[in-house]
Amino acid sequence: MKAEKTTVSQKSSIGNIIAENRFVKKIIEMDKKVFLQRTGWFYLVLAGALIFVYGLVAATPMSNCMFLDGIGPDEIPSMAMDGDEYLMQLTSPLNTVCIFGCVLVLAGLLYKLFKNDKRRIFYISNMVYSVLCFVLFIGLSIGTLVILIDYHTMFKGLPIDDMNSYYLMQLNNHVIPKTSWVFPFGYFVVVFSIVASFINIFNICYKWKDFNYYMRNHEVPDSDVVEERM
Repeated sequence: MKAEKTTVSQKSSIGNIIAENRFVKKIIEMDKKVFLQRTGWFYLVLAGALIFVYGLVAATPMSNCMFLDGIGPDEIPSMAMDGDEYLMQLTSPLNTVCIFGCVLVLAGLLYKLFKNDKRRIFYISNMVYSVLCFVLFIGLSIGTLVILIDYHTMFKGLPIDDMNSYYLMQLNNHVIPKTSWVFPFGYFVVVFSIVASFINIFNICYKWKDFNYYMRNHEVPDSDVVEERM
């Protein structure tokens, strides 16, 4: 009898441990949902801010081209155009990148305006916004990537050795670098923006699942804030 009681007790203990672990796992999973939902707007705003900053600093390695103003193929045959024209070619694309960044920051702030960070149940407006925000972030991130690739290609095609050896550059100790941190930084920003945009998709999946559950079981809570869910 004692052996049987011990066996039953052990099985009961094992069952309790499994139940507790499942409960813990459920709590952890809920915390992940809440964490993604509450911090989603921050990642979106940060991604937009990084793209905006990148638009401001991207021309840094080309800045010394201004000292070749009026110097072109006649003076340096390997150049395709005057030195200042290289900078002028960058102005419009990089201004566009800055605009992209501002739009994405605004989209991230709208995340909070629609209360996507607090709603327990997403309404149709929240769902529509989340989808549009995802499409916007992906589209503008890809647009930034295209501009970055074009810029990088142009930079690698510069006759930098010939430009740096021109007497005006040597006279004033100005140098155009052969490599620059702005390009890996730019690629990082684009990848981060794309990853941040997928937070919207995760939230939509979670919210859609919750919405269906509550509607199916008629257990829609009176309050729709995350704090009261926890």
